[in-house]
Amino acid sequence: MIKKLIPSLSFLAIFAFVFSSCKKDETPDNKGGNNNNSGEYVLLIETGAQSLALGSTLNYSAVLVKSTGEVTPATGVTWSTSNQGIATINAGGAITTTGEGAITVTASVSVGGKTYSATVPLVIAPPSIFAVAPSAIIWGVNDGQLQLEPIYFGTETPSYSYTSSNGNIASVSSSGLITFNAVGNCEITVTANGLTGNPEVIVPVMVVGAPAVPLPVTKVVVTPNAHDMFRGETKQYTAKAYNSNNAEVTTTIEWKVLDTEIGTISASGLFTAKSIGKTTIQAIAQGMVGQAEVIVNPDTTIIVTPIYVSVPMGGTQQFTAKTYKINRTNKGLTEIANPTGLKWEMPSYGISVFDIGTVDNTGKVTIKQNATPGMQSFVLAYVDGVETIDAGVGLISVGISDPCNCGANNPNVASVSVAQTNLNLSFGGQAKIDAQALNSSNQPVSGATIVYCSDNEAVATVDENGDVNSTGLGTAKITVCVGDKKATVNVTVSF
Repeated sequence: MIKKLIPSLSFLAIFAFVFSSCKKDETPDNKGGNNNNSGEYVLLIETGAQSLALGSTLNYSAVLVKSTGEVTPATGVTWSTSNQGIATINAGGAITTTGEGAITVTASVSVGGKTYSATVPLVIAPPSIFAVAPSAIIWGVNDGQLQLEPIYFGTETPSYSYTSSNGNIASVSSSGLITFNAVGNCEITVTANGLTGNPEVIVPVMVVGAPAVPLPVTKVVVTPNAHDMFRGETKQYTAKAYNSNNAEVTTTIEWKVLDTEIGTISASGLFTAKSIGKTTIQAIAQGMVGQAEVIVNPDTTIIVTPIYVSVPMGGTQQFTAKTYKINRTNKGLTEIANPTGLKWEMPSYGISVFDIGTVDNTGKVTIKQNATPGMQSFVLAYVDGVETIDAGVGLISVGISDPCNCGANNPNVASVSVAQTNLNLSFGGQAKIDAQALNSSNQPVSGATIVYCSDNEAVATVDENGDVNSTGLGTAKITVCVGDKKATVNVTVSF
């Protein structure tokens, strides 16, 4: 169920324009790529730039394109990934995700004693409460600028900021407009300021130059670049092919949908939405692939609260779900009663570090005692077998704890007293813990050193004076101690 629901966690319009080709060995002079010899072929990875959820699989394929434009399947391809800790790929091109992050997938093949190779970007993304279109990019260095589009449907009003890991390759403006400056790879980080936890989305960018071998078609551009729609609706796509001089050429366009369960496309580019989810539309001309991603929206969506929370090791968090009808015209939300058969689920990857906890049938999450601080996962609220209802998602991180060193015992201290055992704070709020070290007669002990520490600093921190600052949503336990004499203050942070 988890893997089925991941592609449609939010009704997002995401696209990736794909132009991937092989080149000569990568040097500053030949515009990148990995083709070892100029030869008469170019190796192309048909699958293009992709974004996947952890636990997903994908089959990659490649073709060889002659300088005449003739296309033949590439056989005997050697596949590899740049980081096997994030994803592995077998000899048949089937990728398996094992971690999160941005990597590259490389194909190599030998023909007539020459080796050709091609590389495309891939991001394994954790669930997020917003998305960015496109989610992964391959772009020509001379193909103009591209506008990133953050996509969020909810009750908050975030602002977005953008940073590039290497502005010399691809720079990005404060409004998300990317300028492609030089051949290479980098990442654009998009931050949703104002959403709970200020979540981030990483967009991998690969900037390519012209193929080492002159080809009749060097790129294909699909219009529209991104589109979201509802089941039963149709959308007309168009595509144009260009040569190395950036001049449009007349050629046959073949249309393809990678997941035909989501929708189908006619020979003329008319797409028909069939099921909820995300799929990739491809326009192929003499081996070159233009690519767009389309999302088919649900008629109804579930929103989980909290949308993001930090929970300490061994801690619990109660999630709730509300159901909303989606207006097909303005995409506004109207709350309705929760459907019968609502279920809760957390992913189980079979990898201990990722399996941070469990959820019961009421939405109560329990984090494992040995969960790794900083690890993230999510909880789903869904109705099994009802295709018109989109699953809701709540994000969870394991709180970063501060080991408590309460110091040596003080023989005069019999107990530690706190004025409040529970603190309810708003996000960004502050409070002070009123604590005393008491003797056996319940009188304050002069000069006793009281220690304060938090078991979840991602939610609340505390200093040596007992001043508490909320840093995120969730719960934390403040330990107040002198040696082995202790008291606790439970902190809950919410909006």
